[in-house]
Amino acid sequence: MRLLACLLCCALLLPLCLHAQVGVNLVPNPSFEEYTRCPDGPGMLSWDGLDPFPGFPRIAPTGWINPTHASPDYFNACAGSIDESAGVPLNEFGYQFAKSGVAYCGLGPTDCGYPFSPCINYSYSEYVQCKLIKKLTIGNNYQLSLCVSHSDYSIYYTNAIMMLLSVNQPTQTDDNRIVNTNAFFPISDPFLIDTANWNCIIIEFNAAEAYEFLTIGCFAAFQDTNVKLVLGNPSGIDGDSYVYIDDVELIQTDSTLDNADSLFIPNIITPNGDGINDVFAPSTIQPYALWIYNRWGQLIHSGQNVAWRPQLSDIEGVYFYSVSILTYSITQIRSGTVLLVR
Repeated sequence: MRLLACLLCCALLLPLCLHAQVGVNLVPNPSFEEYTRCPDGPGMLSWDGLDPFPGFPRIAPTGWINPTHASPDYFNACAGSIDESAGVPLNEFGYQFAKSGVAYCGLGPTDCGYPFSPCINYSYSEYVQCKLIKKLTIGNNYQLSLCVSHSDYSIYYTNAIMMLLSVNQPTQTDDNRIVNTNAFFPISDPFLIDTANWNCIIIEFNAAEAYEFLTIGCFAAFQDTNVKLVLGNPSGIDGDSYVYIDDVELIQTDSTLDNADSLFIPNIITPNGDGINDVFAPSTIQPYALWIYNRWGQLIHSGQNVAWRPQLSDIEGVYFYSVSILTYSITQIRSGTVLLVR
């Protein structure tokens, strides 16, 4: 009887336990509040492995590292009385309150050297990385998101903020760009130009592998990213395009339907003239902007509140979309794939 009661109890609790896994954030320290030591200056994230500058103390928000020898930054309000360059809201790169709590990270995904110099001559890029709390389950649906805000003192705007999920940990012993075509790209508005607000980027996907590492930065070859000069900004820091990041989240979902704002984005388009799935657009009453890219990363469609109507030159296959929607005074940028079938 005791065994039967135990088995019955397990049978009743199992669905609850399985459901409880849905919505659990798999990113450690997602808003960078926990730290090993309060930062006393910029460029203080710890390297993974051999420190190229021994004796120069490094810190890190708990659970996060710098996977290359570039110098991403950690900002926390605790640094205000120590060194304002690493504080919140005021720091070396501008003035911004945290999206949540009192801390965030910052990185330069695209460095163009000194102001007005040719960007093509530089390959320096900064990254932050974490090991997920648990590996993703192949075949399950997930939602990956982070919030970004462009810094006040950049010379350039960029579209180069990307997120890479990987089975193995990507690291480098120099400060050059990590090029990986498996990164989620593009995940942002063509140019991140908002310095006053946080824009939240949301990606929904089905796990193709048992991913265990998340790296944030730029993973595209330079010619596949865009930068835009910020005219009239005398406060620019070198030639950087610099962004703050906060509130990183990776959760398992039951579906790709967001009940919060009733937003649905189709994953297939069949432009055969029958009036069903002939065009591609999000089902929302909110204003939106839509960008469509082919498998080579080339922009083939963009517009405000304009659906994508594939041309005859658009061949069958997978395309990438990025849609920006203003909901509840927050810009949500969602990216994913859509299959074109003729």
